Amino acid sequence: MSDKCIPEPCIKCNYEDLNEYSEYCPICGTYLFNHCSNDMCDCNNGESVILPNFYKYCDACGSQTTYLENGLIPDFEE
Repeated sequence: MSDKCIPEPCIKCNYEDLNEYSEYCPICGTYLFNHCSNDMCDCNNGESVILPNFYKYCDACGSQTTYLENGLIPDFEE
């Protein structure tokens, strides 16, 4: 990971004791950062911009986020 930041609690198991080097949850193994799933999106210009955990769709291109794609967050319900 290029820019170090302390991730939010794990989206799957809610484990909170993470540090700036954590990329995967040490409890359940879930990747801790949400990204746009579209490789051609401006958000994936080689840096994989981190999107907020609650984003279901990329605000730059409208593609699903990796959290939605992997079933970690529910799709939009009307």
